[in-house]
Amino acid sequence: MLEVAAGAAEERHLSNIIFRHGYAEKLPFEDASFEVVINRYSAHHWYDVGQALREVNRVLKPGGALIMMDIMLPGHPVRDIWLQTVEALRDTSHVRNYSSGEWLAMANKALLVTNTIYCWSFTHG
Repeated sequence: MLEVAAGAAEERHLSNIIFRHGYAEKLPFEDASFEVVINRYSAHHWYDVGQALREVNRVLKPGGALIMMDIMLPGHPVRDIWLQTVEALRDTSHVRNYSSGEWLAMANKALLVTNTIYCWSFTHG
């Protein structure tokens, strides 16, 4: 995946992007390195979300922003179990999806200030 992303950046002549392999729970960057951290559809693969969020907080500059996009549980026990099961069958690296309330609690515990949460529903058809 890193090679694909690096190739796409090269095709677009983007030189201000760094690609690194690592774990969300132990980011290979110095403290206060980034103004923005963007995560897209990977958080449900993290083994320790709390630690990963603390790492994001560590590498963000003061006033920096975390932008995340991931699948959230609908907040209904039967639907939650169904979605977790489908995700685990579809992708063996899947760990867990969380509800918006769980995300807020984990962000607060990691000392991240949550300004806005947007939820989109995807429906068939």
